[in-house]
Formats: sequence, C-alpha cells, structure tokens
Amino acid sequence: MPIAPRPCALCLEIDPDPQEFCRASSWLRAGGASLGVPQEQIDRLELCLNEELANLVDHGGDAVASR
Repeated sequence: MPIAPRPCALCLEIDPDPQEFCRASSWLRAGGASLGVPQEQIDRLELCLNEELANLVDHGGDAVASR
C-alpha cells in the first residue's frame, strides 16, 4: 500500500477557465496513478473534479475570478 502524500504534496493551481479542466484532469490522473489508485476510482474522481470546477467557474463569481 502506498504511503499517503504530505498535505499539498500534489498541488495544482489553475486559472478559472474551462480550458484548464483538461490540465486538471491530467494532473489528477497522473497523481492518482503514481499513488496506485485504481483506474475506476480515478475515473470517478475525475468526474467529481470536472463537476466541481464547472460549478466554481459558473457560480463562483468574483471570488473565483480574482484568484
């Protein structure tokens, strides 16, 4: 079993732009694979990630846009 990473050992910052979703998905897939996360779990996490990013961009307002 892989050792859990330190908090923020796998960090990513993206702009609040839907075109950044692909980069975030790639980051999630690479990080999950490096930690030995099963592919089915990575697929589910990627779905959640994309949904959350879409919600932030669509509904986050100025707080998201200014970051």
